[in-house]
Amino acid sequence: MSVKKEIASSRSRTAMPTFSSLMGMHLAEMLDAALVTSDVRLARTPGLRCAVDVLGD
Repeated sequence: MSVKKEIASSRSRTAMPTFSSLMGMHLAEMLDAALVTSDVRLARTPGLRCAVDVLGD
């Protein structure tokens, strides 16, 4: 497997929140509100300080 393919493969297995996801989490924490998402991996992010509602569950 090429290095590029290996890097792409490892990234797809890693839950890396995007900037907008991080901003949503921060806003939910600041407002003491629930974060609503359809991303199960985002809901499992360690260290979240807000409730998370996953759509489609």
